[in-house]
Amino acid sequence: MRSALHLKKGDVVDFAGRASSFRLDIPDFVHRCWHVVMVDPCTDRSVAKRLEEDLGLLPYVPQEWRSVPGGRGRKREVQVPMLPGYVLVGLPDLDWTWRAVLATRGVEGFLHRSGSQTPATLSDASVERLRYAERCANNKREKRLAAAGKSEWQPGGDVWVDLVPGFSPLLAKIGATKDPRGRIEILLEEDVFGRRAWSVEPKQLRRVSV
Repeated sequence: MRSALHLKKGDVVDFAGRASSFRLDIPDFVHRCWHVVMVDPCTDRSVAKRLEEDLGLLPYVPQEWRSVPGGRGRKREVQVPMLPGYVLVGLPDLDWTWRAVLATRGVEGFLHRSGSQTPATLSDASVERLRYAERCANNKREKRLAAAGKSEWQPGGDVWVDLVPGFSPLLAKIGATKDPRGRIEILLEEDVFGRRAWSVEPKQLRRVSV
């Protein structure tokens, strides 16, 4: 049994006061909306990790790479949140799911629309635009890595590629990743315009979720 003095906001206990685990276990067929969760300063990634590991959710923290002074006149690249203080979480519009998130350590509350008592939600299209903005923000760095043969994309890996603007992404495999122009070679599952091999920019690629 844990003493109440050792409990922190977000800890889950049973009726005897013992540490317990609690996962939401939301069925796949239940529709989820994107909610904007406000978190304590500089806790974006740690809160997202708790939401994933403790509640079984799939939070999204948009990030970008920035150059910062590293001492002795040098610079180093660090990954920082694009929306500091906010984490996006897909949840059903149900009170009990909101309460579970609010009980998580580091969470301050949900973003609400003016005059509304229920949390504000984002459409899937809005989140997809944010994901694209994230890829664009990191495109220059990924092209530089590809030109140096240090791309984070691994040959043979499965990816979604936005080949034709306005159309659904296509499934492909990564080919060569070293290119002086910073582009990535891919091989499509099916022919498009008479060919399967294409050279694309890193921002056109998306990882395949397992």
